[in-house]
Amino acid sequence: MKLITEKDEWNTLVSNTEGTDTFYTYDFMDITKEKNDKLWLIYHENNSHHVLYPVYVRKINETYSDIFSAEHGGPIFNTNNKDFIKEFFDKFKEFCKENNIVSEFCRLNPFNEHKKEITKELNGEIIKDTVIADLTKELTIIPDRMKKIEKAKEVLEIKENKNPELFYEMYSSTMERLNASKRFIHSLEFFEKLFKQEDVKVFTAYFEEKPVASILLIHFGENVHTFLSCSYEENYNANDLLKYHALIWAKEEGYKKYNLGGGLKDNDSLYQYKSTFSNQTTPRCIYKRIFNKEVYDELVKNNPQEDSNFFPAYRIHSGS
Repeated sequence: MKLITEKDEWNTLVSNTEGTDTFYTYDFMDITKEKNDKLWLIYHENNSHHVLYPVYVRKINETYSDIFSAEHGGPIFNTNNKDFIKEFFDKFKEFCKENNIVSEFCRLNPFNEHKKEITKELNGEIIKDTVIADLTKELTIIPDRMKKIEKAKEVLEIKENKNPELFYEMYSSTMERLNASKRFIHSLEFFEKLFKQEDVKVFTAYFEEKPVASILLIHFGENVHTFLSCSYEENYNANDLLKYHALIWAKEEGYKKYNLGGGLKDNDSLYQYKSTFSNQTTPRCIYKRIFNKEVYDELVKNNPQEDSNFFPAYRIHSGS
């Protein structure tokens, strides 16, 4: 097992591995990390089989740390060999113990071809469904949604947005209006860095030359993800038009898969809204692992928590 921290070697491995996307690149991980996080790319190979797994390493105290995946991350294997998949997770467990890693929390990429095997191997969870679109086929937007899109076309203009400050102002206003938790709040510096990435595309809807809504896409390889979106309260169905515009753009650019995302909870109103743009879904899978139960329990004892589902439980008050 090899630990990689150097940017060029990291990105070369990601580019040469089928099934990866932006969430695996050093650049994206560096932009989205917390202030004191370390970045590790875990790489393991055996003959023709290999796996890579980028993670944030977050310090708990002077001795111990824990590990988190990117929003759409997890291990990417170039093989379906079950013995190799099991071998990796066994070796990674020992690696974490040796390096004083207490726990691991992983959100698997919705397009990860091995997510079902990984979830089964590690007793993971399917937490909800995510709406996706197969861009190699006809879009399946429901008629009522298309009517709103056509109506929005009459009054709105879509332009590519290369101004991070414009997006930041609209996004901050949206988060304040929604009373969003702090993990969804981002600084202007965050957006300035994000907008410099080649695999980021931003579209903004304008009503009478005034910006009313925006959508930020992440695109890499075969995949496109809606990463962030925002709008002012009065937006003339701009969110509908932007989603439609993004789907058409991705399809015309030759991408094969589009992730519209899901809801905050399974089958909530946000999920139902997104499902009007596509009738296809895929499970959203996560897994949690504890490598040092004694230390984990001690940390929880020192950080009492009310939400029994929060993981790792000792971080509930930090929100990480």
